[in-house]
Amino acid sequence: MGAKRPASKSRARKRPPPRAKVRRSAAPAKKVSRAREEATARQQLAATAEILKVISESPTDAQPVFKKILAAAVRLCHAAEGAVFRFDGNLIHLAGTHNWSRKALKTRVPLFPRPPNPDVITDQVILSADVVRLADGLNSPHESQRAMAVAGGWRRMLGVPMLREGASIGAIVLAWPEPGKTPDQQVKLLQTFADQAVIAIENVRLFNETREALERQTATAEVLQVISSSVADTAPVFEKIIQSCQRLFRSGHAGIALIGDDGLMHLTQGIDTMNSADERIRTVARRIQAEFPRPVRDSIQGYAIHKRKVLHYPDVQHGADVPKGLRRSTELAGNHSVLFAPMLWEDKGIGAMQVVRNPPEPFTDKDISLLKTFADQAVIAIQNAKMFKETKEALEQQTATAEVLQVISSSVADTAPVFDKILDSCEQLFSASIFNLALVNEAGQLDVARLRFTALGRAQVGEDKVAAAHAS
Repeated sequence: MGAKRPASKSRARKRPPPRAKVRRSAAPAKKVSRAREEATARQQLAATAEILKVISESPTDAQPVFKKILAAAVRLCHAAEGAVFRFDGNLIHLAGTHNWSRKALKTRVPLFPRPPNPDVITDQVILSADVVRLADGLNSPHESQRAMAVAGGWRRMLGVPMLREGASIGAIVLAWPEPGKTPDQQVKLLQTFADQAVIAIENVRLFNETREALERQTATAEVLQVISSSVADTAPVFEKIIQSCQRLFRSGHAGIALIGDDGLMHLTQGIDTMNSADERIRTVARRIQAEFPRPVRDSIQGYAIHKRKVLHYPDVQHGADVPKGLRRSTELAGNHSVLFAPMLWEDKGIGAMQVVRNPPEPFTDKDISLLKTFADQAVIAIQNAKMFKETKEALEQQTATAEVLQVISSSVADTAPVFDKILDSCEQLFSASIFNLALVNEAGQLDVARLRFTALGRAQVGEDKVAAAHAS
């Protein structure tokens, strides 16, 4: 038998099982998928870092933050366009857009601010304070939403709310030209951006509140400083108060009305609006001033005193509770908002302050509280001046009495110096035209011992009559 021929090498080699090839091809695919996820995560982290940087650099303005958020959201979610909306509790405001067409900017921007419409996705997000996904705007049950989708070329839409303490203060909305389901990852990413937008809004709000509080504290401190340095004169105090009102309340007009010794209401202004560069303001000021003085009971200032509280009329022309006389003022000044704060001393009305905004804009509770503070400071200034005047007059009277007694003691044998001193004191202490001192003679009749005309009396009577009176 011959020797066996060895098997060929090609026949001896075994082929690898088919599934080995599958394992070798699946590994690269997983690596690619993982690499994409990591790249996406890095992009999201980078975008978040950029937004946080803008937030730190813009403590007084949220608009740069909105702009950065929208650009990042549209890019990372592969959307066609996006927008940020603010909600003030009554109206929805358009706060920012990205990739809106010229046509959209022209036709849609003028629609804001507007009240919520529950048929529109943006408004649904705000009203529900929850995420709203729309797979296809053309299939929406709401006609207005379908019309908007056609006009904007949208199909798929996503909206997430901007929440502060659980309440909706706005929304971020993205749109895509194709229909489909919105991935959860895009929802989570947009929610992160919405949270950052809220941080920006809160930063601006807190900054503005702190600044406003400081400005108001500074203003009240400045008024108190003027009060302390102007004890005898209320004019500088009133002027400082009016200036503060016009600055802090964005008021075109502020005034102080006081009840005079005649019992009438008199209009007093620290700043003369007659010198305003606006002719309309000068005209209104002239007409308003022409109505004063007037009886207290017929004035809106008197009504504020009667009510013992600050009166707020946000819309003088259309408000339901506006007195007829005040509503008529819109014929002169146009529609406006106004505050009236009574000035009270020991529960007695002595006047009222007022601030006006034109065009109308409601005043806040902080505005009302600040105006009341200014009214109280004006009362302090008035009482300081009154007490200063009374103290000064009492001192002058005591001094005059002492001087007369001194002349009496040094002129025991002669009454003439005493009479002259008495008339000198009367002329200093009393506002009059003529002073005379008469004595009863032995016949029981009055003899004029001294007759004196003041400068005012001479001007009123004339020098010839003055000479004739002295001669007689």
